[in-house]
Amino acid sequence: MELCESGDVETYMKTLPSSVFSKTEDLIDIFFQMVYSLYVAHTTLKIVHYDIKCLNFFLKDTCGGAHTASAPEASADVFGFEDEDEETSESSPSTTLQYGFAGSKYTIPNAKHIVKLADFGTASMPEEREGGIVRDPITVDQVCTVENTPLDFYICGSEVRQGPEADVYALGLCFVHLVTGGAPYEETFSEITCPEILLKSICKVWKTDRRYEVVSDALGIESKTFEEDAKLACDTIYRIIVMFGWKKKVFKSPVADAIDAFVSKGQGKKTYEKDQTKAEFSKGTIPALVKARAVLKLIPGGMELLKGMVALNGASRVSLEDALKSNVFEGIRTQQVPSGSEVQSFMHFF
Repeated sequence: MELCESGDVETYMKTLPSSVFSKTEDLIDIFFQMVYSLYVAHTTLKIVHYDIKCLNFFLKDTCGGAHTASAPEASADVFGFEDEDEETSESSPSTTLQYGFAGSKYTIPNAKHIVKLADFGTASMPEEREGGIVRDPITVDQVCTVENTPLDFYICGSEVRQGPEADVYALGLCFVHLVTGGAPYEETFSEITCPEILLKSICKVWKTDRRYEVVSDALGIESKTFEEDAKLACDTIYRIIVMFGWKKKVFKSPVADAIDAFVSKGQGKKTYEKDQTKAEFSKGTIPALVKARAVLKLIPGGMELLKGMVALNGASRVSLEDALKSNVFEGIRTQQVPSGSEVQSFMHFF
């Protein structure tokens, strides 16, 4: 992505003072574009990505950034808007991005970057039939970056169906990264690891239950690195349930039963509760979490949206449509589209 001067979002954040956004407006501007680009991929291109992470969102500088960027021509008339930014000069120090969605206009003034979603090597296009898309069981092709794979894949195996909910979950983890700053959650919460007894219980299921062949194959059960990769996956499971909580009977599966048994009694319960005092998202004491909560207090609906995106059960996750309509983006939602207009694409003006 040599045309994206600021690189990927993760690398860009490391260049910021203390690796955090100094203004919540900058965070929201970038996150909105991440949500919108994925929404376009799902609805217009009919693509599910399956490897969403900050490393796969790239930043092209605008004329308000380090470089002067050019943009393709866009006609406001097509979208039913009046072009308020038509008379801008090449020497203008600021860039305005405008998007249309669900009858509303979203405006990002003084934008520093245009966000581009990349790396579609793992993407798939669900087969369409009359009445909707075909939701086949997940395969090894949908288990990509271990730390960003939805927990229901690991917990329920091939009983989980392919679909855009997987991308919503991973995008929620990107939101976690944006508000905690510094590093992806697996690095920020590296001190939280899966206890040995739970790890053995989960791995036993993966190795012996045919419903989990997709998981064991994706982790390379025949390879020398299986134990290492399986531990990474179990650490991922445990970190997420510590961060966002675990409710009994959300899933009906052998892995869910193993988790239920661990967190509900004895030493397992004590360990789980102790780890939650440090890393539970709403009250944990890890400094990055304290900082994240302070940031989210400045973003109306931020905590609610984040938790809705990373819901463990895919059926309970918020949709990207709901995310775009949420209060998080109220500050850039500026103008209603005239009645009868249809807005399906984004536009931006320099």
